[in-house]
Amino acid sequence: MSTTRTKTVYFYKIQGSGNTTIREVLLDNRFHLPYNLEGKTLELKFPIEESVGFITGSFIMTRTTGIPPKHRINTDDYDAIQLEDGEGLSYPNAFIYNPQNDVIGLEFNLNGTYPSQIEKFLRQLALNRNSSESGSDEASNLNVQLHELLTLNAYERIINFDAFQKVTMKIAYPDQLIQEELRANGPIRLIGELADQLNATSSMEISFSASMDEGIPGLNRERVLELVRTYTRVSLSLFPRRGRNKLIIEGLNTRSDNPEILDRETIDLMKDRMKDSFDLTEPAILTSIQPTERRNGIIESYNRKSREISSITSLS
Repeated sequence: MSTTRTKTVYFYKIQGSGNTTIREVLLDNRFHLPYNLEGKTLELKFPIEESVGFITGSFIMTRTTGIPPKHRINTDDYDAIQLEDGEGLSYPNAFIYNPQNDVIGLEFNLNGTYPSQIEKFLRQLALNRNSSESGSDEASNLNVQLHELLTLNAYERIINFDAFQKVTMKIAYPDQLIQEELRANGPIRLIGELADQLNATSSMEISFSASMDEGIPGLNRERVLELVRTYTRVSLSLFPRRGRNKLIIEGLNTRSDNPEILDRETIDLMKDRMKDSFDLTEPAILTSIQPTERRNGIIESYNRKSREISSITSLS
């Protein structure tokens, strides 16, 4: 029996620097070695350079520890799933990368990989070249960051705010955040240090607001926009990754019919994310990760969003 499931695709802007390109590490199979992540292994499989220049493939996360038992329903019978050395349960994330605008679409899989792991993995793929090309004059290196794309409507609304009045941020389980990454991101560096010093283990919620009295311009525009860029990235490595984390921006716009009146508007950045979806028909017990079906689905998702993505990237 087969079931049709809806797979969500999120889109990110990749920033890469170094003497190796993202395109090179994605396509060069010689350096695609497994990357260990505490009982899980991340691999890159089925990379294809499409005729239009896109690169498609799948990141495969294989879980080798903490494997749950199989269970006979309505009984107390549990048995181990028998796995040989080097075997585990696999969870794929299909991807599509456009080198022209450095945008990547990534299938969401709760048990698969997520952007902060992909950043480390791509950096490692570049480093893998060094052990294989010992005679090279220059060591390969690549620094990668993924920044979540918002919808075009959200970007335009934020950019067009006449003034920013309030920013509210919430992080669930901040003690589980990779503090070094949090502190390295501009205006939230001090917030990360504060959470660490206070030993905030459940949640952290903080708001910044500005009086909008005459002559006061509101919150610092440049810093708010930087916070928007960095928080959407940092939030991807938080646990849980959905639901309890938020970033809400409140701003003011001059009313077109009366310049003396300001309208207040609120944008929830965790809800205004660029995303699409595709349907995938899966058998009850899978014998493969269905790479062709995932490839076709994620290409369709990107094509549906391509015009909006082009408009967004032209804003930067």
